[in-house]
Amino acid sequence: MGRMSLFRDDGIVLRTQKLGEADRIITILTRGHGRVRAVARGVRRTKSKFGARLEPFSHVDVQFFARGAS
Repeated sequence: MGRMSLFRDDGIVLRTQKLGEADRIITILTRGHGRVRAVARGVRRTKSKFGARLEPFSHVDVQFFARGAS
């Protein structure tokens, strides 16, 4: 089992796509890591406080981790 690499960066949300019932794929242009595609789990649920913050052209400060090879 490998180590989990955490990243924190700020950027602009470029695009969002629905994924399943409650998740969303977001594409973010970040300062340090360039264009990043990430899965935001549970943001489309009714009680989610992050859903409206991940709309296109929103400025966000995100923390995410790399999964798999790299």
